[in-house]
Amino acid sequence: MDIDSNIATMNQLENRYLFSQNKKHQTMNISKLHKRKYGHQGNLIIKDIIKDIFTINFKKLYG
Repeated sequence: MDIDSNIATMNQLENRYLFSQNKKHQTMNISKLHKRKYGHQGNLIIKDIIKDIFTINFKKLYG
């Protein structure tokens, strides 16, 4: 392995780490917004909505 490929892999790892950190912050911000809007029930409301959508689609498919 030459130096250039080592540097390239290090850059890749760094970018991946920064990307994952950024994703974490984005999801944290979203959940904070929901908590502010709905109190601590925010996540439960989202889960319920997803469950409802799933059951509606399931009933459409399999009646």
